[in-house]
Amino acid sequence: MLTDTDKTFLLQLSRRTLKEYLETRQFKIEKDIPSSLKQKTGVFITLYDNTQQRGESGKMIPNQFLCELVQSLVVQAAVGDPLFPPLHQEELPRIRIEISVLSIFRKMKTIEDLDIGHHGISITLLDHQGFLLPKVAIGNHWDKLTFLAQVCQKAGLSSHAWRDPRAQVGICIVDTFSE
Repeated sequence: MLTDTDKTFLLQLSRRTLKEYLETRQFKIEKDIPSSLKQKTGVFITLYDNTQQRGESGKMIPNQFLCELVQSLVVQAAVGDPLFPPLHQEELPRIRIEISVLSIFRKMKTIEDLDIGHHGISITLLDHQGFLLPKVAIGNHWDKLTFLAQVCQKAGLSSHAWRDPRAQVGICIVDTFSE
């Protein structure tokens, strides 16, 4: 996936973008990016105040290059997550940024394809869609069946909806790193 240099670049870019936005309510898209980061891939940004989650935003199917997406999502996580109040500039020194970069999704053919701790999982059935990062399963000590049931529930489906032949269950490798 990404090199350590790429990860450092993305974390520093996220920090600069967040600082600039909280100071000016705008940010400029970074133009000078390494060629290795000129790719379109899904990504999730999670903000923490010490160990408590403070905001999250992500996109499974990207329509922007990774750097641009990271910049817009870090701002969205800070001020647009409906589960948390908007972040204020004075909170910034306590905030830790975590980035989760997603590989291309592949179809989960059997439950044995799912690797807890390495795979994120998505489900799409009719007009319902849900996604969970691997850290959710790890943090809750879920097994494969529970992880599948929970992603179904997140999508607003019954916990066994992943067994429906119309369900599209996808897995991806998630590379998570933080400050």
